[in-house]
Amino acid sequence: MACAAAIASPRGAGRVLAASGETTAPWWEVGLWVAVLLGAILLLAVFVYVYRSRVRGGDVGAGPEFSLQDLRVLRERGDLTEAEFDHLRANLLADVRDGRRAPDGTDGPSTG
Repeated sequence: MACAAAIASPRGAGRVLAASGETTAPWWEVGLWVAVLLGAILLLAVFVYVYRSRVRGGDVGAGPEFSLQDLRVLRERGDLTEAEFDHLRANLLADVRDGRRAPDGTDGPSTG
């Protein structure tokens, strides 16, 4: 009868399990390990985000980059109007002038 009463109460159940050789972790210890696991997952997510943004160069949604020659070809094929060509050419030249783009079409200032 004492065994049934011990199993019915949480404290008694722990004593019965401890007497049988099995142990249970207190709720705070389980909560601590869950918090550690969630923290590790969060840290991994931040690491992956930073790594991917550095690999991609930081401009994830910048879109395709065109060289001046690409813009000329698009204008000659009729894919760009003269006004669109002039606008995009001015933006491209401003990027080169401000150092955001090298004259050869790559990102950043030229090395040569």
